[in-house]
Amino acid sequence: MDTIMTRTTMRLITGGDTEIPVPVEYRYDSRRPLEVTLVFGGTGAGTTWTIGRELVAEGLTRGVGDGDLRITPAGQGHTYIALSDGDGHVALLAAPTGRLADFLTRTEQAVPYGSEGRHLDWDDCIARLLAEGPGAPGGHRPGPDATPPGEHG
Repeated sequence: MDTIMTRTTMRLITGGDTEIPVPVEYRYDSRRPLEVTLVFGGTGAGTTWTIGRELVAEGLTRGVGDGDLRITPAGQGHTYIALSDGDGHVALLAAPTGRLADFLTRTEQAVPYGSEGRHLDWDDCIARLLAEGPGAPGGHRPGPDATPPGEHG
């Protein structure tokens, strides 16, 4: 099992000239090779988003995503990640593209793209599906206690 973590700081774009630094940790676990996790607020009890690894990689070169997640190149060494809570609140974050690309390169060294099926923990996948139940949201949705980045009280 490979676990890869990178800490960095994104900028929450609030409009005008105001930007708020947001510590974030990128996480990758080779037992869940199709996804990467972003933990906002640093280590510990932060807001967590789980996103498809290939979607993040594609977002470095072209706009991708739909609904509650969009990723697009922003230029000047940044990639925009827009996260929506489904109630109309959107957090627009500027991620350092180089740090994100380096992180993805490290994940590919651990589990090359296209070989993810050989690394999946199938028992964990089935347990997670059964725990979610029918009609449960999946994918990259935040947990029930999630608050948008920058709105921690």
